[in-house]
Amino acid sequence: DNVNVQQRGDTSTSPNSAASIKELRRYFDMLGDTGQLDEGQRASLILEAAERGLSMAEVGSMTVRMLGERQRQQIGCFSFTSGGDQTFDNPQFHARAIEDALYARMSGAAPSSAAREFMGMTMVQIAGTMLERSGRGHARNLSPTDILSAAAWNGNGTRAGSHGYMARSAGSMTTSDFPELLTGAGQRFLMDVFAAAGSPLKQVARRRSARDFRAISGIELSEFGTLQEVQEAGEIKHGSFKSRKESYALKTYAKQFGLSRQAIINDDLGAFGDPIRSMARSAAETEAALFAKLVTSNPLMADGRPLFDEAHGNLAAAADFGKPDAIKISNGRIGMRRQKDLDGVTPLSTAPKFILTGPELETWVEQLLSQSINPARADDANPFAGKLTPLVEPRFDGAPWYLFADPALSPVLEYAYLDDTPGPHIETRDGWDVLGTEFRVYMDFGAGAVDWRGAYKFPN
Repeated sequence: DNVNVQQRGDTSTSPNSAASIKELRRYFDMLGDTGQLDEGQRASLILEAAERGLSMAEVGSMTVRMLGERQRQQIGCFSFTSGGDQTFDNPQFHARAIEDALYARMSGAAPSSAAREFMGMTMVQIAGTMLERSGRGHARNLSPTDILSAAAWNGNGTRAGSHGYMARSAGSMTTSDFPELLTGAGQRFLMDVFAAAGSPLKQVARRRSARDFRAISGIELSEFGTLQEVQEAGEIKHGSFKSRKESYALKTYAKQFGLSRQAIINDDLGAFGDPIRSMARSAAETEAALFAKLVTSNPLMADGRPLFDEAHGNLAAAADFGKPDAIKISNGRIGMRRQKDLDGVTPLSTAPKFILTGPELETWVEQLLSQSINPARADDANPFAGKLTPLVEPRFDGAPWYLFADPALSPVLEYAYLDDTPGPHIETRDGWDVLGTEFRVYMDFGAGAVDWRGAYKFPN
């Protein structure tokens, strides 16, 4: 496909027409100046809006939804404002301290000074303090079951009172906030474990955002080649971009578990934290397995050839098979340097940043990249010492290894989350199948291979 570039002329557009790149950049640069979006997020949104042919009105609506969803995920199930007295008389401060205490107990992290007030309290006792602060009764006159019922943990599939699902009024605290606070603490713990268990392949992949579950078609635009000389009073000629499309789509992954009324009364926070830890690792494993399959399955690209192929100039010759050494890495770097833009002429000069192996080659690569040999002699120096970042993927078998460029400059793999909200998320409701509370963890995620020029494979 060719995408024409108009360098001069009328740039006005109707309200329903597709926004121009110039309009998109101006709009998202404004959001960047306010600190709402970083450079990478702006570039991803500009690309998505251009691919989908959105009007500026549609871009505005999309951005408002994305920022609202991101704020909701960042601050938890409800907002903690920074204003007000930093004392327990302030409902916001009190709620934050309880959530911090629950999080500290699950994660083992050091509690904040305010959270220490609740570290020695059971979950029933914490729910009791919230009951008393709401003015609905005295906890000392109620049984644990009555306290949990008042705290919206009825165990009969409904919420106490008429406040609705996970509802709260601004500036106040209700008894229904207790399961909400537990969910907020669980979300923080979930993301901690998820990040720690993340795939090393995420370091060689580019992240972007998706607005729905339709196929994401990443348009790889060519460079503009060289500028043409303009003679005096001469005409500025039109240029064109060549493009290629690779696509993938988001999928939803989920599991659920229950926290029984007995576990809550027994203050068994491990019955909540342990499943969250397990589900966080499961979410990370889901991503990691998908990333590993993208590399090892050598998927077909839009041109009908595999990701790693001689025709793509990213597959080592038989002479370079075997363990990594300086000569093999050098040959791989030469191959990456020789990659051309989509116009087939402009050199990309791609360089490797990562060396990716399975566990069998981990120690070998560490030794290779750490040894200087004899730096006093140029012929004996190791030119790659300290220049490549080693990554180990335990799902790789055998001896194949890979070089990858910086994904910000030459992406090969790409992944996306729905509405730019990364990782898994927790939702909760009163149990129907069990006496207690049901939690579900879900993740909207997708990944695909979008280019081949930023990687180089060395087979067995």
